[in-house]
Amino acid sequence: MKKQYSSAFRMRGAVLMLMALALVSTGAFAADSWHVTGSFDYLGVGNAKFADGSAACADALALGATSCSASVATDGAFGFRLGALKKMDGIMVGPSLGYLYGGPDVSGKIDTTSTSPGGPGSSTNKATNNTFRILGEVHKEIAISGPWSADLEAGLGMAVDAETDSCSATGTSVGKAPCSKGPTNGWMTWELSPAIAYKMVSVGVRYAGFARGGFVPWNTFGAFVGARY
Repeated sequence: MKKQYSSAFRMRGAVLMLMALALVSTGAFAADSWHVTGSFDYLGVGNAKFADGSAACADALALGATSCSASVATDGAFGFRLGALKKMDGIMVGPSLGYLYGGPDVSGKIDTTSTSPGGPGSSTNKATNNTFRILGEVHKEIAISGPWSADLEAGLGMAVDAETDSCSATGTSVGKAPCSKGPTNGWMTWELSPAIAYKMVSVGVRYAGFARGGFVPWNTFGAFVGARY
């Protein structure tokens, strides 16, 4: 776990440095105003794999549970982001900060029961994922006709995924269900996002990727609705 944290901090520092350089470089264009951006995002399941329920139950069975059932899956994600863009030689660059609920890691529920000389018992463990992303973004706007335009967007940065576990138990299962704070992992993330815009409102698709350390990278498609002021 220490290795995961140190890798996360190194990647986070690199991304923050890149974003700082981008902001400093655009400072010379003081005549151009900053634009505040925001969007609502959805990312699909993509190439993520469904979890193995038997593996999810292994710890509970090792601690004395006599039966176990798991409903564990890899979910898509909903979220939002806020950012700021500044014009620079025909493009717009700047940072954004976003949040995703669900994905890119496993979430779900594990139910266990146990029977011992002390009597029956049951327990439920639930896990959910919250992901925060900080990106350096580049936008290119291409005029189509009147207020209509095509937007090409790209982003590169850092995603930090924090798993939250909640547990409940009754009877002889109290103290026998594994329950601890879930892991926090940091990964590189990137995305490409073509969109159609009408004035300051845009609708588009995203192709996003998450490195996920030693796991198979998560690559997925999604969609978003955004605005720029």
